[in-house]
Amino acid sequence: MKKFIAVLAFVSLSLSSFADVNARAVKSSVEGGRYEIVQSEITRKHTFLIDKKSGWTAQLQVDSKGNKTWVGMRCLEAYDPGDSERNENHDINYQIFMSGTAAEDCFLLNIHTGKIWQLFRDPEWKNLYWAPIYKN
Repeated sequence: MKKFIAVLAFVSLSLSSFADVNARAVKSSVEGGRYEIVQSEITRKHTFLIDKKSGWTAQLQVDSKGNKTWVGMRCLEAYDPGDSERNENHDINYQIFMSGTAAEDCFLLNIHTGKIWQLFRDPEWKNLYWAPIYKN
C-alpha cells in the first residue's frame, strides 16, 4: 500500500510539473507590425486578431459550414478616444495578455495609459467582449 501511495504521489507531481511547463502565458508583441494574431495555449476559441495601434480586436470563429471568419469584439466603455490621439506618435498602443493557467484571465492593455479591459462572455450577446477594469 505504501508503494502504491508513493507511485501515485510521484505520478501526480510529475503531471503537475508537466502542466506547468506546457502552460505558458501568451502576449502580443509590443514591437513589430501593427496587426498580430494571438492564440491561447489553453483554449483554441481564444484566438484573436489585434490592431496594436487602435486596440480593435476580433475573435476567430467558425460557422456551421466550417468557414473561418474574424468577428469584431465589443468593448464596454470603448477605447478612450483620447488614447489614439495621445499616442499617435506610437506605432503600438495595445497588447493582449492571456494567462497560461486560466482561460478567463485574458486582458487588453493600453501600454501607454495603463487602461485595462478583461475578456468576458455575455449569454445574450453570444460573443466575447472587453469590459474595463478600474484602478483604485
